[in-house]
Amino acid sequence: MRIFHFSTYEKTGGAARSAYRLHHALRIKGHDSRFIVSSKISDDCTVWGPSTRHARISLILSRYIEYLSVISYRNRPNIYFTAARFSPQPFQWIKDSDSDIIHLQWIGDGFFRIESLAEINKPIVWTLHDSWAFTGGCHVPFECKRYQDSCGKCPALASNKIADLSMKIIQRKKKAWKNLDLTLVTPSRWLAECVQSSSLFRNREVHVIPNGIDINRFKPTNRTEARKFLNLPMNKILIMIGAIAIDTDKNKGLHLLREAIRRFIEKYSAESLELVIFGMSAPKNDADIGVKTHYIGRLEDEISLSLLYNSVDVVVVPSLQESFGLTALESLSSGTPVVAFDTTGLKDVIRHKMTGYLAKAFDAEDLANGIFWVIEDKDRWETLSINARKHIQQYLSIDIVTDMYIDLYKMKA
Repeated sequence: MRIFHFSTYEKTGGAARSAYRLHHALRIKGHDSRFIVSSKISDDCTVWGPSTRHARISLILSRYIEYLSVISYRNRPNIYFTAARFSPQPFQWIKDSDSDIIHLQWIGDGFFRIESLAEINKPIVWTLHDSWAFTGGCHVPFECKRYQDSCGKCPALASNKIADLSMKIIQRKKKAWKNLDLTLVTPSRWLAECVQSSSLFRNREVHVIPNGIDINRFKPTNRTEARKFLNLPMNKILIMIGAIAIDTDKNKGLHLLREAIRRFIEKYSAESLELVIFGMSAPKNDADIGVKTHYIGRLEDEISLSLLYNSVDVVVVPSLQESFGLTALESLSSGTPVVAFDTTGLKDVIRHKMTGYLAKAFDAEDLANGIFWVIEDKDRWETLSINARKHIQQYLSIDIVTDMYIDLYKMKA
């Protein structure tokens, strides 16, 4: 079976990493899988990216059109928004491909035009890694539920008008995708419920297939050796958070982590506690979280990532919304407990007080309590670590997840 995956990015971000793992797992199982991206960073011959001047210019033009789409909303907050008005060359490859299945992954950032999906005369599987497919343009709607009707008065645009850009985008999607043979997949039950409550996909069947992980790469290793390799302190308790642009992306919950650490310091000794942030380098203006912070930057290879997870005592995911929670998945597979809020897709990954701690939603004090609960007792930590590893092996390995997708492909082909 030949499957073409389409993803804006190759390995950058959780959605891209999940898609890339599935692509290679399919090839291992004997399927002809190709990975088409708008930004190729590796020399992997199974990954196709723009190689001509024309293709690169079309991508630049597409992203510029995205910028022009929202420029009139001058007071809009820093929330990612996609109007999808132009199809650059990489998306055109879909119509010309000889694949049996087209598998769309995360395709934001000017990757395609909404109306282009209707031009694909092949079975389409679309794994939703955020909410954009069923909203009027935002990728994370936060507390807004206007996608359940027709959008308009969009908070992501700071708009007070009913007939704003978000409503027009919803109308474009409804018209273009009305008769589309589209199979929807979400990595969590929470996101599936959001999809089925939307005006765009109400009452449509949604398949829930979790993101998978290579348990042979993300596995427990010696913590001392991991810290030596990464030049991290040996005698400190290290908590870690991972996200791209965590200092500017409200959804990543840095403000809640900062408050949780402040409360932690008030209750417990902070002399031995330090923070590790990966996914970004140190910003010009330090985030001032309250404890010494180590900025690791971006790590693209999985061996280094696994070592990083093994070097810390606990990983914290303070996000407001997560379609699944890849950072949590990678950490648990490496045997490191995770603390997060008891909300959205993270509830499908973490088992409360079995593999980590699920704090009351957006309660910084309970987040601090969860961090302390995980690290205060060595025997408890060991039990959590063992449970975490077993849970991932039994339910979330890439081998199990790939078989679930193969079954779905066979239904479609």
